[in-house]
Amino acid sequence: MHHCRPNWPIGATCGDFFDYNRAVRSILFNRWGMLMATYAELKAQAEALLAQAEQLRKQERAGVIAEIRARMAEYGITAEELATTGTRGGKTKAGRSKAEPKYRGPNGELWSGGPGRKPEWVRNILAAGGNIENFRIA
Repeated sequence: MHHCRPNWPIGATCGDFFDYNRAVRSILFNRWGMLMATYAELKAQAEALLAQAEQLRKQERAGVIAEIRARMAEYGITAEELATTGTRGGKTKAGRSKAEPKYRGPNGELWSGGPGRKPEWVRNILAAGGNIENFRIA
């Protein structure tokens, strides 16, 4: 028993603490001697990085907006043109203008009457023996 170490358990020797310290070190440090982080530490680091990224995004935002405005002015692009998502100057992907609707369904659905698969509401009307011309928009 060590009289100079009153907090040690009874019968503990220096070797016991060496083994304990080695076990703790093996849990806290990897084989290269670098401290391994806990889940909570990694989560805190990730949150700090996300906060830092958001702060940088806010700082860079004004510059990006100015750059976009400059490019829009250079190419003569208007905000209205940007608002028409999925179209190119009012034309569809195939390069044609979108056909005007010719028929309005019982629930307000619109159909141009063009080639291709008919909408379900049209198929239901035709299957029930109805006339699609009754739904033509005047």
